[in-house]
Amino acid sequence: MDITVITTRIKDLLKQKGWSVGEFSKRCDISASLLYRYVNGEYANPSVAQLEKMASGFKVPISYLLGEQVSFDTDAGFISVFKWSLDRNGNREQTSERRLFSVSVLERFKVAQDMLDVIEMPDNSMRPLLNKGDDLLCYAMPETDALCQLENNGVYVFVFDGSIYVSRLKKEFDGSLSSWQESTPNLVRQVPANKIDLKYQVLMRSGVIE
Repeated sequence: MDITVITTRIKDLLKQKGWSVGEFSKRCDISASLLYRYVNGEYANPSVAQLEKMASGFKVPISYLLGEQVSFDTDAGFISVFKWSLDRNGNREQTSERRLFSVSVLERFKVAQDMLDVIEMPDNSMRPLLNKGDDLLCYAMPETDALCQLENNGVYVFVFDGSIYVSRLKKEFDGSLSSWQESTPNLVRQVPANKIDLKYQVLMRSGVIE
């Protein structure tokens, strides 16, 4: 294990993401003091568990931290998905970040890869399933006939009455939609289907590459 390579990779990834060591320590659940020692090349034997935490925090394969020349594309078994931020009206703005996912994981969802985005969970309405700040791998709903593709009890991102929501949806016999959230499962509201703008179906919370 070459600590010089690991140190270089950690520094490069911190710079790419614009994170401080302190910020990254919170993301990967490793003390900032220990991370500083890695960054400065003062600690030569990180454990496998620590490497796994760092790889998960950076969202890269652990082999990349160890020095392998991993190409993050479909040929290497991974694809890179852009991360977007959403305002209250559901308008999206591309960030400078990407998230990596194994092709085998994405194949489970049977959706076109060019329809995938990563967005940040805007609030804690779906807690404990989803928490504010979580990166969500989402399928971008088509602009027409989106409701036809709605899966009952799936988690969706939609705009209603000037606000953005992350909620479970179910189609009712009268054509309306029932909406409820994990944090308040007993509070069910009826949402007129013609009054909502479906943006995304949430496929999974990202953060771990399988």
